[in-house]
Formats: sequence, C-alpha cells, structure tokens
Amino acid sequence: MLTGTVIWYNPVKGLGFINPDQGGDDVFVHMSALKASGLKVVKEGDMLTYELLLDEKTGKKAASNVTILKKDEASLLTSSSSKPKNRDEKKNQRVEQPKSDASAFSKLGLDAEIVKALGFLGYTLPTPIQSQAIPAVLNSKDLVGLAQTGTGKTAAFALPLIQQLLMNPIAIKGRSARAIILSPTRELALQIHEAFVSFGKRLPLNFTHAIGGAPIRKQMRDLSKGVDILVATPGRLEDLVDQKGLRLDETKFLVLDEADQMLDIGFLPAVKRIISKVNKDRQTLLFSATMSKEIKKLTETYLTDPVQVSVTPENSTVDKIEQSLMHLSKQ
Repeated sequence: MLTGTVIWYNPVKGLGFINPDQGGDDVFVHMSALKASGLKVVKEGDMLTYELLLDEKTGKKAASNVTILKKDEASLLTSSSSKPKNRDEKKNQRVEQPKSDASAFSKLGLDAEIVKALGFLGYTLPTPIQSQAIPAVLNSKDLVGLAQTGTGKTAAFALPLIQQLLMNPIAIKGRSARAIILSPTRELALQIHEAFVSFGKRLPLNFTHAIGGAPIRKQMRDLSKGVDILVATPGRLEDLVDQKGLRLDETKFLVLDEADQMLDIGFLPAVKRIISKVNKDRQTLLFSATMSKEIKKLTETYLTDPVQVSVTPENSTVDKIEQSLMHLSKQ
C-alpha cells in the first residue's frame, strides 16, 4: 500500500493528482476509483493510502483502493517519516509550487487546471498569436494562423486542443488518435510532442509521436490501444496507415503546422491523402508563415469557414528575396 497527498482535485470533472510520499511522478486519481473505494470526493491536502493500477483509458498508472487517512493516522505517518535520510528525500516531500502567475490565460477561456499547469511551466502572459487563436479554437472553429516560428504558435493550438479533449472524454479505439498534428520535419515533430507532454503532465491524456527514421513497429505498438494526441510527419503517418497500424476515421482534430514548409518539401500529395481519410466531422487548424497560392487553395478546399489570424513579429525579415544584378556602362 502506497501513501501520498492530494495536490489538487476537481470535483466537477472528477479527477486529480496525488503527490506520492515515495517520490516520483504524480499519480492520477479518478472519481470512479473513489466511488469504488466508498468515497465521494477528496480535497487538496488530504493524505491517502492507495494502490497503483494501469488505467485502461489513458494507459497510465492510476490510484485505486483509495483510503483517506484520519488525522491521528496522518500525524503518525508524518512523524514516522519526518526524518528524511538525505536532502533528496526532503525535496520529494515538498509540494511543488507554480513558478509564475499564469492567470491571464484564463481570460482566453482556458480551464483553471490548464492555467495552473502553465504556472508550473513559468508562463505569464499569452503571446499575440495565442490571444487570437485560443478563443477561436475553443469555439470549435477551423483556423488559419499566419505566424512564424518563435511566436508561441505551438501553445496556440496545443492548449485549446488539450482542453477540448478533456471536456469531451471518450473511450479511445485501438489504432486511432483523437487529434493528429502534422509537422514537416522530425525535429519539429519532436519539439511539438515535448510541448504537449509538458502541458499535459498533470492531465489524464496520453501522447505519442511517429517520425521517419525511428522503428515503425514500436510506433505501431504505441498506437495499438489508441492515443489522445499523435504528432507525426506526413511520410511516416502514411506508412502507418498503409500497414494498418493507424486508422484515421476516428480523428476529430487535425493540425497542419508549418504548412508552407510541408508543401516546399513535396508533402502536398501525402497531406491531401491524409486529410481525405480523416473524419469529415473534424476541426482543422492550419499554421503557415506565408499565405501562398497553394496554401490558400488548400484552406479553401479542406477548411470550413476558417477564422484567420495573423501575427508579424517585430523586426521580422522577409524569408524570400529575389535579387538581380545589372551591369551599366560608364556612359
């Protein structure tokens, strides 16, 4: 039997996290586990005993057989563990505090738990692209975002997508992803995946990535039970579909990030094929640094009445400049 302290619990959503006394990652607890244990609710600061089981919905370890310790039991437990052997143990016993005040994000419509997670990551104020895009995405609108790298656009689509998935919990079918983010390069795909993991560290969602150059069999195993969010490159995503490792008909959210780069690299046929297989009743978000004729045609074909937001960073430079030289005679 393990012990830990509730660091937060949302009674409306029926989910929260326990900070284990033994150290390590926070443990997810769901209201179904509380009900099965004869409890109605827990609150922040409660000391619990619990067992760990693998949650079939999320694929993560979750608390079960939960018991709230009485004051005298908690005091006894605290006194017995009040002399940590070293500094590391003492550090593990502290409840982590937010690094910053991220309350400004709540004005965009983001849930309090997501705002709290942003505080732990050190976020303070939303960037212009986040301020414009997040409310539109939360309103289930298709969106075209014109913004360059470094403007905070990953959070602009990641945060509202996470919230939409949390607000609409469903059983994930095998070999499917509820949301797919397409990225032109392996490096960018890994960066986006890391961002999702950071944002969703304390939330009951699972994420994975699928990129070329990595073992496809492992990626197929990761997708076998289904995931909430998949970040992938177009070529590898096509491979997974062709090898029956992934079905796209259950995907309700599709993000095309750095769409202009994907077209420059030659991924347009792959992107079109992928979009044609994704659920027709979907929300599509497209982000690009430029609005070329090809990008405009793509948005007109595959997005429905999209909201367009545009952000030009200060001191921005033009990516493509045509130069020419003319020789003149001295006369």
